[in-house]
Amino acid sequence: MDPFRKIIPPLGMIDISPIVAFIVLNLATRGLAQIAQWAI
Repeated sequence: MDPFRKIIPPLGMIDISPIVAFIVLNLATRGLAQIAQWAI
């Protein structure tokens, strides 16, 4: 989580870095799944 917290500043009382981390990891997982499908 620290790399995302260094890039994304907190917005008031809300820390959106966990949301961004989830989205980035989700996109990375989908991308790897697409690469795996192309390899088959």
